[in-house]
Amino acid sequence: MSYPVPFTFPIEQGRPLLVMSCSSTKRQVASGELVRFADLYDGPTWRQVKASRFPLTNVAAISALYGFLEPGLAIETYDRKMDDKAATRISTTSNHAWRLEQAVRQAGSAFIVGGALYRQLGETMLRQAPDLAGVVTFATGSYLAQRKQLGAWLRDQVAPIAANPELEAAA
Repeated sequence: MSYPVPFTFPIEQGRPLLVMSCSSTKRQVASGELVRFADLYDGPTWRQVKASRFPLTNVAAISALYGFLEPGLAIETYDRKMDDKAATRISTTSNHAWRLEQAVRQAGSAFIVGGALYRQLGETMLRQAPDLAGVVTFATGSYLAQRKQLGAWLRDQVAPIAANPELEAAA
């Protein structure tokens, strides 16, 4: 796929930001090809988000290689799993927490989905911006528990879109 610059989507204010962990399952793309991360990631939680029709303008990700990815950012495919070293690098030695903070402020709230290593970035951001603690929530528990929470959250978010044809056309 070819995308015009800029490579990111403007975040829709007033609609929560969904921050997802990356996916070890990815679509096959040519090496070196830039693909929006939401088009690249193809695991079960990513399929769940895409099937829900939640607007990708408000879907960000935390990548084991790239760190925080703003909505719509195009990246090259990669093969890297999140580990302690990557989570620490992303959370403490870069501007990823600040970028996440800016995205949350723009959206107004956020729901963060991912295991403890991905959650680390959200917790770092909240230590730096404690005023956001009331508007950021985390999925918790096992992978299956988080998928269930994600499904409930998506249904709550998408119901107003489905009920209003004008909103659906904008999504």
